[in-house]
Amino acid sequence: MRYLLLFFYFIISVSNCFHTYVFGAENLNTYEMNKRRSTKLINDFINSPEGDDALKQAKQAIRDEIAKEKIEYDEEGDELTSEYRRFIYTRMYTCLQDNKQLSLSKKRALFDLLSEGLVNDNETYLKKRILRHLTELINSKDDSYLSESFVNNVEKAYRNEDLQNRHIVFSLAYVKSPLADAILNEYANFTFDPEEGYNTVGWAAILLMAQRGNIEAIKKMLLLAEKEHANIKFKTLFDDISSVHHEMCVQYLNKYLMSDYRVFPVRPGDPGVLLAGSAAHALGNMLVGFPECRQKYYPNADDLKPFRQWMSQQKQFKFK
Repeated sequence: MRYLLLFFYFIISVSNCFHTYVFGAENLNTYEMNKRRSTKLINDFINSPEGDDALKQAKQAIRDEIAKEKIEYDEEGDELTSEYRRFIYTRMYTCLQDNKQLSLSKKRALFDLLSEGLVNDNETYLKKRILRHLTELINSKDDSYLSESFVNNVEKAYRNEDLQNRHIVFSLAYVKSPLADAILNEYANFTFDPEEGYNTVGWAAILLMAQRGNIEAIKKMLLLAEKEHANIKFKTLFDDISSVHHEMCVQYLNKYLMSDYRVFPVRPGDPGVLLAGSAAHALGNMLVGFPECRQKYYPNADDLKPFRQWMSQQKQFKFK
């Protein structure tokens, strides 16, 4: 009897291993297939003929692929993240990011398609992902590729409470929407609560006002940053401060560049990385001539000498 039970356990174990192997292989195959499909779809669009009719057909082909995908559900009935649509949106994003030779009409079309997903996709996760991509892509100094339809879609997206975060505020500002000014007016005397986090409309309003040269907003921003935990300074706030081109921000970051404070040791005995590394990275984002600083993570003070020396030698600064 004992041997019979062991035999049954062996059969069940082998069956489970086989099921896991097959299921994993199927998932991997589906992943690769969706990746190839999305790449081909966007490549076909990029390589399509120029001209209004051809462009309309190529755009519609992408819309059709997005619309016809089946929505899948897990065992509990919750909707699963759409992998294929995610790949399509991501491929459009990387194309706009990397393809400098893309014609203006096709560039504008891809921005329009992303903005349509921002409004029409039925999955909040994907909408938030598209919004983050758009904030990274939009160049406030050049809006030639942004259509009226694109601007309208971004404004519609702001009405969705799930999308009311820092990215939507900056997107509205970049497209010069009157909604951005309305948000700034609403939050002009806003008391920001750090517990709400830095992905909020309130923080974006303070940061945007500071970027526009509002001295009170700059002071408020730096005061909030000074009171915040060093790990938040390292990960988020120093980069935000570097987007505000003002002497007060330079001096604030320089103070931390010269410090020896360390953050988030990952295990006992680990000294952690220097907060000064994040300050150096932020200063490199904002100042012309600052030595190249691609990373934030510096465990050794000696590695920061070029940055500290450069700052100590400057009598005035030029912003990028």
